[in-house]
Amino acid sequence: MSQPDQHRPHHTQRWLVPIALVLAVVMWPALAAGCSDRSPGSLTPVASPTPPGDSGGKEPSATAVPKQASITFTVWLPPEIASLSVPSDGRPELYAKALAEAAPLPEDVRVAVSTKSANGKGNMLESVLATAPVLPARLPHLILLDAAELPALVAGGLAQPIVGLDEAAYWDTLQPFAEQAVTFDGVRYGAPLCADLVLLAYDNTRINTPPSTWQELISGTEALVLPGTGPDAVDTLLTFYLSEGGAVSTSDPVLDTTALAQALGAYQVGRESARVHADSVSLTSFDATWSAYLAGKSHMVVTSSRQVLEYRDDAPTTSITRLPMSGRRSVSLVRVLAWVIITPDTDMQALALAYIAASALPEQQQLLAQRAFHLPAVASELDESIAGPWRASVIRLLATARPVPPCIACSTLEQALEDASFSVLSGTASPIQAASLAAVRSSAQ
Repeated sequence: MSQPDQHRPHHTQRWLVPIALVLAVVMWPALAAGCSDRSPGSLTPVASPTPPGDSGGKEPSATAVPKQASITFTVWLPPEIASLSVPSDGRPELYAKALAEAAPLPEDVRVAVSTKSANGKGNMLESVLATAPVLPARLPHLILLDAAELPALVAGGLAQPIVGLDEAAYWDTLQPFAEQAVTFDGVRYGAPLCADLVLLAYDNTRINTPPSTWQELISGTEALVLPGTGPDAVDTLLTFYLSEGGAVSTSDPVLDTTALAQALGAYQVGRESARVHADSVSLTSFDATWSAYLAGKSHMVVTSSRQVLEYRDDAPTTSITRLPMSGRRSVSLVRVLAWVIITPDTDMQALALAYIAASALPEQQQLLAQRAFHLPAVASELDESIAGPWRASVIRLLATARPVPPCIACSTLEQALEDASFSVLSGTASPIQAASLAAVRSSAQ
């Protein structure tokens, strides 16, 4: 019979304690490592330093080097320029981004583009003037503006002088009128990008010699289509007003009532003799007059170079010249779109200058002209691929063209002229009445 466990010899129990101690010593490192992996409060071992340039055979940690914060360069553009798509390495790309790459801007600079209309309520000028006093930090660094509106920004201290663009590489390459459009009191406050020329287009299979004076128009048999209201009616009437010896002061938009009444008198005679097409009174833009011309309502039309170049395939028998003058002076008007630097920060101004310089590069001027149909500000880029069969005529007109007169209160002046044009063409006011009212309205600040 076996004995109970409690009666086993005591020498067996004496070996158990030393064996347990040995096992504890042997197993302790493994147990400690396992516990450290699972314990939320355990310390993580620090890796040995790795020599510079040696990753130790491992991928570098994504958080090892802090990512540099990007710089936002803000540009305000008219919608047709902001949405303009150009080819770049076989893929479509926004024109604004193509300029940033052509500059080239530093990699940490991000270009942010906002759109502001060129005219109407809330346009580019109004947006800048409204933002400046209440949210100056929201002002853009660079804008593209109708150069005729520059004096308002200069007077408000918002347009920064353009200093730093190379004379030979930029200013000396421009069209004859371009620098004049952005220079005030001898200081350049803008950098021209492109332009649109006001002109007379006619069907050369129907009209051998277009009228060069208003008297020739009246004595002829062909009616002229022109915009009677809307922003483009202003450029049309301004052309006749300047040909009559009128002027527009930059600081004080007071109109010469006599010169304006004579220009409007030509409108009245044209309407009464049916040499100004009856539909003109309701046509609000150069697009509208061009459409009327293509529809065959008349074989002569007041429009701009932009319409002719964009729809060249629709008008293979069209020739162009300057408008028939109502007065003694020969005038061709051109509207200029110019870059304007708003930011006073010198670092951001440097980015703006690089951006502007890139826009004058041949490839960028060509892309803009071929996609948006504006005339390039750089004279050498006006080739046949842009101007087609009208190249010689456009160059001739641009040689003597003058920019639309700049003024501080452009919107007030333009509304006064637009109303005067409409009232005479609609027969609701005489030329003298319309001119007098326009003079009063234009001087109201």
